[in-house]
Amino acid sequence: MKFKWGMKKLTFVIIPENAQRAVVKLRFTHAVLYAAALLLIGLIGWTLAMQSLHLRSELVNERLKADLNDKMQHYDQIVADKNEMIEKLQNEVVLLSEQAKEVKTQMEEVMKLEKDLRSITGGASAPVKEPVAAKGTDDQESAVVQGETGLGGIMIPVEATEILKLSDDTSAEFEGLSEQAGELKNHLAAAREELQRKQRLWRITPNIWPVESRNVTSSFGYRKDPFNNRLSFHSGMDIAAPVNTEVVVTADGTVVSAGYDSGKGNFIIVDHTGGIRTSYMHLNQILVSEGDKVAKGDRIGKVGSTGRSTGAHLHYEVIKQGQSIDPRPYLK
Repeated sequence: MKFKWGMKKLTFVIIPENAQRAVVKLRFTHAVLYAAALLLIGLIGWTLAMQSLHLRSELVNERLKADLNDKMQHYDQIVADKNEMIEKLQNEVVLLSEQAKEVKTQMEEVMKLEKDLRSITGGASAPVKEPVAAKGTDDQESAVVQGETGLGGIMIPVEATEILKLSDDTSAEFEGLSEQAGELKNHLAAAREELQRKQRLWRITPNIWPVESRNVTSSFGYRKDPFNNRLSFHSGMDIAAPVNTEVVVTADGTVVSAGYDSGKGNFIIVDHTGGIRTSYMHLNQILVSEGDKVAKGDRIGKVGSTGRSTGAHLHYEVIKQGQSIDPRPYLK
């Protein structure tokens, strides 16, 4: 029954407005009409589906474009930051190169001072290795030294390889300066020790005059005795000076004896270590006591004419390893 219903036909009559034209009759079975309806519905559904897919694709494309733009902006910012960092590093390399030149100049000045110090102390100046020179001209280095500020010239872009080369040269120069500074530090330490040694030696060497007067009335050596006019040996030097003229010790030391003797009068003996002693005789007054520590230039007594003396003067004596020697070579 259903099959027969599907085979039934429907007739569609098309009547034209022009009566002279023939009437058109279209006959369709129910099955054809249902098939056509289903086909139309399917076509509409497909069209709607395609339209929805197209809209969805456009939305996805828009979203992808937005994401792509965001990422491009992010990458552009990263590239800009990288370029800024590279430029900053390049500027720092150039600055380090200039600083290396300044340090090199200062190091040369310190080396000159070290040589001067060596010459003062009398020590031999050991050679200091020269630092590796960075790429540059003498004019550029002299401009740094003189502090010139005039700048100019044609703008010549610098390649990355040149920056790397400058960085390597600067690094090598700093390494050379570091090595040179280490050697110089050792040399200066040795020079300081030598200077301290010579300073200590100077402190215990009786090389200053014991009184302000330079009037030597009797030198070291053989002479006629002032009391009996006979040949005798004078173990020191006599320096004439007014009574109560200050007498100073001629080197650092320790007072080992201070007192009175009929021949020496009031006297002081100071030990300066190293087998060196000094003696001060015929004093009017003694200002120190046995065991006192005295420093070069300290007042220890006053000029007088005590003991075996013909007048106000200081008998000054230098004793080395128990033997009296001429004080004159020590005095400046």
